[in-house]
Amino acid sequence: MMDRKIIVNHVAPMQPVPAFSEHPSRANVLPVFASFDMFDSPMDMTKIVRMFDIKLVSIEEFGKKMTAGS
Repeated sequence: MMDRKIIVNHVAPMQPVPAFSEHPSRANVLPVFASFDMFDSPMDMTKIVRMFDIKLVSIEEFGKKMTAGS
């Protein structure tokens, strides 16, 4: 991704989220963040697959490739 690192910070459920929990008016975002783990939003990847010539694989095939060198 253009040689840029993406920083991901994990926070335990219902724990303060930096920058969102520092101000009292933002305290109500915790239930919203917690709810993100309760659903998934599948997307149709047909156009993306064609556009970038991507071969979709099953999770099983992906897992085998990722652990082949282990």
